[in-house]
Amino acid sequence: MLGANGILMDAFYTDVRSDLAAWRESRGLPADPMAAYAASGCQRRIAEERVGGQQAGWGARRLERGEALARVFQPYAGEKSPAQGRNTRAMPQ
Repeated sequence: MLGANGILMDAFYTDVRSDLAAWRESRGLPADPMAAYAASGCQRRIAEERVGGQQAGWGARRLERGEALARVFQPYAGEKSPAQGRNTRAMPQ
């Protein structure tokens, strides 16, 4: 069991970044894909295309501060609370 733990820990602490970069370069890929993405300007173009667009979501809308606070402090205004209608009879002993 201790031998297996040692193998696992060696694998965990082995730095393979230089080997992985060499493997990428041998296949014509950038050695550092994150740096290549940042240098490509792709993120900037995406951000520019999305200006003024409609926010994606599940039909939710952003609540204004007062509206959000009202929902927090008055969650059941005009509605039945979950406690209402609950069986409140004492259990027979």
